[in-house]
Amino acid sequence: PPSDLSRVPEGEYKTSFGRLGLTAASGSGRVTGWYELDGGRLEGTYDDGVLRGTWVETSATGTCRPRDLGYTMGGSTYYGTFTFDINAERSRFEGTYAVCGGPEDDSWNGRRVSDPIDRGALYF
Repeated sequence: PPSDLSRVPEGEYKTSFGRLGLTAASGSGRVTGWYELDGGRLEGTYDDGVLRGTWVETSATGTCRPRDLGYTMGGSTYYGTFTFDINAERSRFEGTYAVCGGPEDDSWNGRRVSDPIDRGALYF
């Protein structure tokens, strides 16, 4: 797990690709999320201010070359990796992403627009 679990990013961010929501697994550095563009999903690991992981787009028109072999990631043939450098307040990130196994040389930036849901405050 990361050195400081209280710093794991959660909440909703406004990003280069629309809204993005992040949720952290309790007691670990594992983070899952979604983003608006093409049914995007992501998952990664957070440690020391950096979130690294993979993304997939379930409704994208693009495909990665291994499609010829029937390969998919998360049920999609359009996927890649990302790295987000998240500031100490968890209010912004500057990131990069790669498509289909290429280099992470495209920008993906965002700023938080809402805090995570306090799960203890939910009443049914």
